[in-house]
Amino acid sequence: MSVFLELIQLFAPMIVFFGLFIFFMVWGSRRSYSIANDYLEKVRIALKGHVKGIQVIQHKREQIEIKCIPPDNVRTLSSYLSLIQRSSFPAMTANLLLRDKDKLLFAANFGTPEEKTNPPFLIELIPYRKKFLIKKSFDYLIKYDDWVTPNEDLNSKICMKSDDHRATRDLYTDELFLSRLEELEPYVNWISLRNEEPNLEAMFEITKDAPEDVFEKSVALFFQVLQFSSSNLIGKKGRSQRKKRKKRVKKE
Repeated sequence: MSVFLELIQLFAPMIVFFGLFIFFMVWGSRRSYSIANDYLEKVRIALKGHVKGIQVIQHKREQIEIKCIPPDNVRTLSSYLSLIQRSSFPAMTANLLLRDKDKLLFAANFGTPEEKTNPPFLIELIPYRKKFLIKKSFDYLIKYDDWVTPNEDLNSKICMKSDDHRATRDLYTDELFLSRLEELEPYVNWISLRNEEPNLEAMFEITKDAPEDVFEKSVALFFQVLQFSSSNLIGKKGRSQRKKRKKRVKKE
């Protein structure tokens, strides 16, 4: 009997470790599955009215792509759910230490299946609380002046840049856009419009204290920027075609 007790004492730490490992793996997998389904349904509902259809692709347990049939003048459009890993104790500990969060992402490219179209201007929105991102990935923005909006409180919270202030004035002074951006500021990681693919990209953090309609409002904000950019692309094409016609008429 004493030998049996000695064996239990000897292997107790290992038994506890494997017990906790299996517990967190089972609990975390079920938790991730439940959260993913909840998020996915909210994204589905939020996207209704903005896209012509969706296709869900699960790359991993924590990585889900919602491929969309985009509106006109948008070549590709996808939304992504990136969940933190919950199926292991070390990963959960790391999430707590790094304060990692579940994320909702959007990516779009302009044009048609036959022709790529680049945006005529640059837009970058990064909260000042993400200073490390600005220093690490957005240092090239230093050469552009900050956009000063009518909302002074928002100006102190978000770094807003553009290489064409005249073209983006209608967006940066739009009251609906500014109110949406201010409301979602705690959850915005960045919104970026650029020549590189994806042309338009946005990332939002989904935290425990996020409101129930955070998905709906994030989708609305993204599509407002998408529509604004697309409208400007159409206007630019129209002006370019009129100039070409005038040149042909002069030559004739």
